[in-house]
Amino acid sequence: MPRRLILTVALAMTVASGFAEESGDLYEVEMPVAVRDDASRGENFRHALAQVLGWMISRDGMNSKAGGVILARAKDYVEQFEYLPPKGTAGAETLRVRFDEEALRQSLQKVGIGIWGGERPEVVVWLWVQDNAERRFVNVQESSEFGQALMAAAAARKLPVVAPLWDLTDQTNVSQADAETGNLVRLREATWRYESDTALAGLLRRVGEGTWEVRWRFIGPGVAADWQRAGTALEAALKDGIDGAYSRLVNLYAPASKEQTVLELEVEGISSMHDAERCGDYLRGLPIVNRADWLKAESNVATWRLTLTGRPETLRQILANSRALRRAAPADGGNEPTMVYRWVP
Repeated sequence: MPRRLILTVALAMTVASGFAEESGDLYEVEMPVAVRDDASRGENFRHALAQVLGWMISRDGMNSKAGGVILARAKDYVEQFEYLPPKGTAGAETLRVRFDEEALRQSLQKVGIGIWGGERPEVVVWLWVQDNAERRFVNVQESSEFGQALMAAAAARKLPVVAPLWDLTDQTNVSQADAETGNLVRLREATWRYESDTALAGLLRRVGEGTWEVRWRFIGPGVAADWQRAGTALEAALKDGIDGAYSRLVNLYAPASKEQTVLELEVEGISSMHDAERCGDYLRGLPIVNRADWLKAESNVATWRLTLTGRPETLRQILANSRALRRAAPADGGNEPTMVYRWVP
C-alpha cells in the first residue's frame, strides 16, 4: 500500500490510513467580530451557527423553513462563548462559540434534517491543468498556488483531502483523457489504490489573466456527477469543486429519510479477526449505515446486522462500485435470505 498524503482540514500534511478521517470538532467555531455589545452578539451567534450547520447538513436543510427556525434560535444552542484578544496590533477580536451538540442534534433530528458526523471519507483529488499548449498534472503537495487554495476550501467544508502521489503507478492507472471522457471505471480503480471510494477529478483551463474554465467529475459510493464553471478565479474554481463534492456527500451520508431498516449482511472471504475488524469498520463508514453489529462467523463467512437510514436498494446501489465488497451468489443458489457479498480489500 503506498503512502498517502492527506491534506487535513487543519491545513496540515500528514500520512494516515483507514476508511475515514475524523474531521475535528464540528460544534465549535471562531470568527472575527467588530464589536462585542449585546445588540450584535445575537447576530454573531447566528453567523457562527450557520457556519457550524454548513459543516454537517445539506443546502436544502439549511434553506428549509425548519432550518431557518433553528438559525433564528442560535443563542438557545450556545453552550459557552468567549472573546479572544486581537492577534497583532490592528486585528479584530475573535468570538469563540461552542454549541450544545446534543440539543442541536435533537432539534435537527426532530424536524427530519439529516446530520453528517465527524467521520468522513477521504476525497482523492486528481487535478490537471491546461495553460496555453501545456498540459500537466498538478501535484498539490508541491504547488502552493493550487494546494493552498484547495486546502482552504477543504477546511471550510471539513473534508479530508488525499493528494495522489502521481508516481508511475498512478500515471499508468489514470490519465487526463480518462477525466475528460468520463472513464469512471479507470478513475474509480485509480482511487481505490488510496483506500477510498470517493474522488474529485478536475480539468482546469486558463482562459484569461487570472481566469479559468473548469470541469469537475465526482465519484462516490453509488453516485457519480459532473459539472462545469467558466470565467472564474482559481480560488473560486477550486472552491466550486470542493463545494460540489460536499453537497453530494452530505446528501449520501446525511439523508433526510426517517425510514429505518434492519437487515443481515453475509460477507465471504473473512479469514481472520483482522479481516473482520476491517470489514466492520468499512461497513460502519458507508452512507446510510447507522450501525453494523457483528453477529456470527462460520468458516470464512461473517454476518453483520446493519441498521440503515433508508432502504436495502439504496445500500445495494452504494455497494455496486465498492472497492472492498463484491456481490456474491447465495450458497444454495436460491433466493438470498440476506445480502451476500465477498470481502476483497
